[in-house]
Order: sequence, then structure tokens, then C-alpha cells
Amino acid sequence: MNIKTFITLCLCFACNLIHAQEDIYHTACTQEINLKSRYFDFERKILVKLPPAYSLMDAEDYDVTYVFDAQTTQFFDMASAYPIFLNTGWHSQGIVVGICSPQETEYNRREDFLPNDSLTRNVFKLREGYSDKFMRFVKEELIPYVRSHYRTTERNLAIGHSLGASFLLQCLLDGAVFNDYFFFSPNLAFSKSMLANKFIRHTFDKTSRHYLFFSDAAEEKVRGWEGWQQPRERVYQYIDSKALPQNIVCSHKSYPNSEHFASFPLALQDAYIHYFAYREAKDTLAEGALFTKHIEVIVNNPKCEVYIAGNQASLGNWDAGKIKLKHINDSVRAIDVKVQLPAQFKFTRGNWQSEAFLANASSGINLRIDNKSRTTYIYKVSAWADE
Repeated sequence: MNIKTFITLCLCFACNLIHAQEDIYHTACTQEINLKSRYFDFERKILVKLPPAYSLMDAEDYDVTYVFDAQTTQFFDMASAYPIFLNTGWHSQGIVVGICSPQETEYNRREDFLPNDSLTRNVFKLREGYSDKFMRFVKEELIPYVRSHYRTTERNLAIGHSLGASFLLQCLLDGAVFNDYFFFSPNLAFSKSMLANKFIRHTFDKTSRHYLFFSDAAEEKVRGWEGWQQPRERVYQYIDSKALPQNIVCSHKSYPNSEHFASFPLALQDAYIHYFAYREAKDTLAEGALFTKHIEVIVNNPKCEVYIAGNQASLGNWDAGKIKLKHINDSVRAIDVKVQLPAQFKFTRGNWQSEAFLANASSGINLRIDNKSRTTYIYKVSAWADE
């Protein structure tokens, strides 16, 4: 890398950092929403944290992480913060949605997370278990709300702890609600190990890929919780038997020296590290149906030619000088292209020494399109690496 290119990279990084610092106080703050539901007679408190510079980076869509038990704000805060410290790639920035459960005597997290069978109701002294209704609220109301109000990709991750993790296992087995799951210290023992049995017998759709991470701590050492161990070990044995189809990537880890809550940050860090490595490997290859996207690039030089290079044939298979955008006018270059998702690409002026740095999308990493419904993407060039 010559000194000119190095200086350009430093300037672009500094500009992005300045934008993030300016923006963090008014767009990365946590928004609080009270969402109505046809399934409940109360409004549900929802927390939404946007990435720094979300409003500036309007060419980007973001993965969404859904965190349960967000009324315990430490869960939400840790889930939001860890990716920033662990990664410098695209996955360090995402939208985090916290789902709060009521904390009233009459209705609390147990009613949200537990099913309505008589055995479960008797053990937990519930009037009724609402996990089915809660699942429909998340799938039919919350996720569509987030998709319609924010720029999101097709990929989401759900994080749950204890009974929240038990609920997420119900979401995986009964509702296909999320793509990927972190199950931290789930209770698999209630209702005669119902969830463990269902997981082991479940027939997964072989066309959908999922990442699953299970953790446990020292629960079985606590008096009254000894029953958690046996169904958990059966699930782990099943995972280790390699019986799951190849499209399901599943791992587990134990934290025997940490108690039920103290294991959460340890498991969260490990789960994120493994998950991001999985995503980096899987997302390099696009798959599935084709989607037509209109891509525009705004330039300052009327004589500038722009090329696109990406991870599939329609994007030139990373050939920096193969596919040139159409000259629309002095400032606009454009292309209509059919891509599989996720599409990853960069812009150049015909070679990799002239890579583009952008004002409204992250520079230095691959640009990504992973949204089926969004049809138009407009990128603004701030500099070229060889200028």
C-alpha cells in the first residue's frame, strides 16, 4: 500500500468515526415503544437500539437481534454492546430489539414464556400459560413492525436466558420464528422434559439454515434444580451425535463454575464469537432465488467510470474491472442487476487499487444487500483509494 492510499484510508476512517461520534447521541440512543397487540390487553414495552450513524448510513440494512427479558436491562445492554467490542466487520453494527415482560404479580415473565398444559400450570402455579400467544405476537406483530419501521436484512438472531431460552426453543420447534438462536441456561425439565423430547424428535426443514447455541451453568448444583441436568444431557448427546441435518449448525458449552445469572456474559461472548465466524463463512456464498436490485452510485467527477465487483456471476465474481455501471448523467452511474442473497460487493474504477470509499455506507468492508423487498440502493462516493 502506498502512502497516498494509506492516507486516504485514514481520512475515510476518521470521517466515519466523526460521523459516528456526532450521531451516537441522537440516533444510537435506545428508543422505547409501547406496542399494542390483539393477543394481549396491555401494551408491550419494546426497546430499540439503532447503530451509531444509522441515519447517515442510509445505504445499509442491518441484521436484527431480539433480546428477551429486556425488563432486566443488563441483558439488553450486554447484547447490544458485545458485538462492538468483539468485531470490526459488518456484524459489529446491528439493530437490537429488547422485548420486555410485565413484572406484575398477576402476570409476569412466567406467563409469557410457559405453555398452557396442566402439568406446567400446576408446577409453576400459573392461572394460564401464554407462550403460544406471545409467540404469535412476536412473529405476526413485532417482527413485521420492526421490518416496516427500520432498514433490516432478512437475518435475525434471538437471545433468551432461563425460561426465556425455553420459550425460544418453543419458537424454533413450533413457530419457526427466528433464523438463529442463543439458548442460555434453558429449563428443559418442566412438563416431563417436554422441550428436550420435542427437540430430539423434531424434523428440521432442510432448506432453512439455523445457528443454535446452548449453554448451561451450575443450575443442577442448586437445591431444587437437580432435575435440569438429565434432559439437558440428553439434548447435548443428541447434538454431539451429529444427527442434525447439515443446514443446522448447533453447539453447546458448559460453565460449571458460574451460577445461573453469572454465566450469561460468559456464554454471550462465546456465542457471539462462534456465531460471527459462522456467518462470515456462510454469507460469502449467495443462495436461493434471484432478486432484481437497482444500484446507483453518486460521483463528483463527470468523467468517472464505476465498476461493481461481488460474490456472484452477475456481480463479476470479484473481478474489479468486469462489470461497468451505466453512465446516467454527470453525477450518476447505475445498474439493474439480479442477485442472490446475501449479495456482497464493492465499487472500483476498474481495478482494486481504485476502490471506492462511501459517505453513506461503511468503508473498508464488503457492502451487503440482504433484503428481499428493498429494490433501490443509492451509494455516495466520498473518495477513491488511488486519489
